[in-house]
Amino acid sequence: MPPSHEFMSELRAAADVLAGPEGLTRYRQLVAEALYRRFQCSMASLWLLREAPAGRFLECVAAFSENPELNAAGTELHEKDFQVYFDTLIRTKVYNSPDAQEDPHLAGLKDSYLLPQGVRALLDVAFQINGQPLGVLCIEQRETPRIWSKVDEVDLRNAASVIGISIARHRNDEQQTSVA
Repeated sequence: MPPSHEFMSELRAAADVLAGPEGLTRYRQLVAEALYRRFQCSMASLWLLREAPAGRFLECVAAFSENPELNAAGTELHEKDFQVYFDTLIRTKVYNSPDAQEDPHLAGLKDSYLLPQGVRALLDVAFQINGQPLGVLCIEQRETPRIWSKVDEVDLRNAASVIGISIARHRNDEQQTSVA
């Protein structure tokens, strides 16, 4: 089976844990690990879009890294600080930066996130449920720039679709169970 098919199968299989006791937390971690393996990147992470009185922000809810000491889990990125990045993600559903430290739209992230994490390249794809933005899948490369291929972008977009569907089904199942 080609790597892209294996990867999608792995993501679909990961959704089986959603019904278990570890549920969503374990699913998110399995997704981050699958992304890391598929893209052979330095770190893969899953971010949720949150609403707050001060505005929207992304919160990293799961990450898998080649270096466990460099991990984005728990990090928050606020829309007001990174407007162009957020606008691009919402409008096009993808943010591709082969050299993030030189990307003028990510300048606000440089000192607070890119340099401390050693991030040189990133490819982010937004995922949604019923047309509403829910979060972002992020793959990153440390130390050297990286040109992400069209296949990488397509596979990450497909992963975003699978993940959005899996989470929507999970939410639907939870609502059905709470009604019963």
